[in-house]
Amino acid sequence: MKVLTQFLIRSNLFVSLCAASLVWQTKILLADNEITGFDFTLVFLSTLFIYNFHRLVKIRQQKKESNTETESDTLNLSMSAVSFLLLIPCFWFLNVWHWSVFIVGGIIALTYSFPVFSAGGRRYSLRTTPYAKLFVVVIVWSLMTVLLPLSMQDIKRPEVLHVLIERFCFLLAITLPFDMRDMELDREQQVTTIPLKYGWTGSLALSFFFLALFSILVIWGFFFTFHNLIQTILLVASAAITFAVIKKSRPDSQQIHYAIVLEGTSLMQSVLIWISYLGLSFL
Repeated sequence: MKVLTQFLIRSNLFVSLCAASLVWQTKILLADNEITGFDFTLVFLSTLFIYNFHRLVKIRQQKKESNTETESDTLNLSMSAVSFLLLIPCFWFLNVWHWSVFIVGGIIALTYSFPVFSAGGRRYSLRTTPYAKLFVVVIVWSLMTVLLPLSMQDIKRPEVLHVLIERFCFLLAITLPFDMRDMELDREQQVTTIPLKYGWTGSLALSFFFLALFSILVIWGFFFTFHNLIQTILLVASAAITFAVIKKSRPDSQQIHYAIVLEGTSLMQSVLIWISYLGLSFL
């Protein structure tokens, strides 16, 4: 079981599944029957490629900067190659809207690890730009899991903006603890982040704030008929479970806590919404 868990983490298969599951959640919440398995596959493969590509770049940089032995990059290289090859046929089926969101999200994601900006004689990637790391990840995930699967006409609906803001708040709440975990590493690399500015306690409070804001937006969505009662209850329940998970986060928590349990809260939320959808379908 431990070997399988490590494989799911290192191969980035689990995080890709979490991202793809949010596409199905978007479909159910927005009652969009045009979102298909193609959208799920596109987001899954895109996430798989991007995460393995970034990991590959990181390992290669570590090899250049250190004479000590670093971890093998064979798995990440293989997953990057396979996911990219599987993505190629998908490109033929993208419409103009797909391409617009895909290119914007792709550019942001690919420049995450590369120093493309310069200031004060120093070059920055999006990851090392002060305070940007957290928001880059959340913005890309929000774009890919809410806007990408929709058509250009669908985004004019008010409930789309509502779900987009909800998703942004939830993702911000669960992504912030990852920056909290990386505080020492970011301090060594001189990367300015929110946790380094406000400390562990302040960042934890900020994470809880965005989780509470997510819950408020969900309840607000119910009163504006964006969500039905069952969806509202389950989304708020998922926020309560996520609150408990984040509260248990520690700087020395095992990798499985962050990469499976915390990351998996998005999958858990999607599964709850999917179950409610199946239940209502049989009524």
